[in-house]
Amino acid sequence: MADEERRIHNCDQRSPVLEFCHEALAKSVKLEQCGATSPGFVAGTSSVAWPIATLMARYLCSRPELVRGRSVVELGAGVGIVGSAAAALQVARRVILTDWEGALPLLERNRERLAEDSVEIHVGKLEWGCEEDQAALLKGNDGGFDLILASDVIIAGFYTDRLAASIVALAKRHPDTTVLIGFEFREELH
Repeated sequence: MADEERRIHNCDQRSPVLEFCHEALAKSVKLEQCGATSPGFVAGTSSVAWPIATLMARYLCSRPELVRGRSVVELGAGVGIVGSAAAALQVARRVILTDWEGALPLLERNRERLAEDSVEIHVGKLEWGCEEDQAALLKGNDGGFDLILASDVIIAGFYTDRLAASIVALAKRHPDTTVLIGFEFREELH
């Protein structure tokens, strides 16, 4: 299939393996995704890459000082491009990719795939606004995060209020926490 035929929302959502390359990375980041025709597809947005994730990953790679020595969490990681790029820079203290329970099997497979290339990430469950999930993440991470990432998570009807509650809960113990949210207005999704 031609590359342009696989593009949905200006992103290749049909290829079973995504490859993210950047000159700041020792090796490209290869991640599995499960498009709508894949047996591993999970309805919603968590099984495939979205365009802003790649842009955010490039942004982080061009500014490794944002990640260096920091504890990083990605909210609504989906396939995990953003958090994986942060981890692949090999300068973060710790990187955790989070999503809802249905997305965790894919994130775990991508964690294993990255480990084969000596890139370490952790995977955690986070239902936005769930105090129990937030507490579990905080407990395992010295009580907070220095950098909170979220890409392609602001979509009409996707519990933005709960997302905000999780950001506040995960950031409140670190007054200098940086929050980066990537968003693309998609007229067809409102």
